[in-house]
Amino acid sequence: FVSNYVGPNGLYINDGTGKFAKADVKKIGLSHVGWGKGPSWGDVDNDGDLDLYEGDCKVSNQLYINNGKGVFTDKTAENPAVACSAVRSKGTAFADIDNDGDLDLYVINWAAPNVMALNNTNNSDFLKVKLTGTVSNHMAVGSRVWVRDGIKLVGMRDMETSSGFCSQPPQELHFGLSAAKTYTVEVRFPSGLRKVVENVKAGQTITIEEPGAVAKN
Repeated sequence: FVSNYVGPNGLYINDGTGKFAKADVKKIGLSHVGWGKGPSWGDVDNDGDLDLYEGDCKVSNQLYINNGKGVFTDKTAENPAVACSAVRSKGTAFADIDNDGDLDLYVINWAAPNVMALNNTNNSDFLKVKLTGTVSNHMAVGSRVWVRDGIKLVGMRDMETSSGFCSQPPQELHFGLSAAKTYTVEVRFPSGLRKVVENVKAGQTITIEEPGAVAKN
């Protein structure tokens, strides 16, 4: 996803071989034109797919909810606390600020006070994963985490230190998952070492440590 300062945003779909095809943003509900800055992706409603929040330096920010098939609906009007109209938002980040299992939102604004909006989904349909590097860097930045229901991939996240303009994600990875199932979590650390944890229940936070010696950095 490319958030543009002038002109329509762009969403490019990876075909699995490293080649990208440009999606028709009008068909999928992402055709807003503004001064986009600081987009953040997160599973706002804990339904297993990634939703999108985009800051805007000109008009209202936008909250887009994914229907699970890659089509988005603008839900900003139903969530006025996150609109931040005409305040020139610069950076955004999703994080479980109140530790209740759903993603809250923090917005950095240029022409007004910053905004913290709490999400009240309040269910146990989530899993949070914290990583500790030993051979790799201590924060395990650059790791990739897969969550599977049997052989079905239900989520993938990367451990990052930035996610957009003036934006930094939390150092725990959030997945929306069914509380009625158990899952397999696999981590590939920057060193190339992997660790698999099986029979993981939703509704909790787990910490996975990289196998190997204690890191020096």
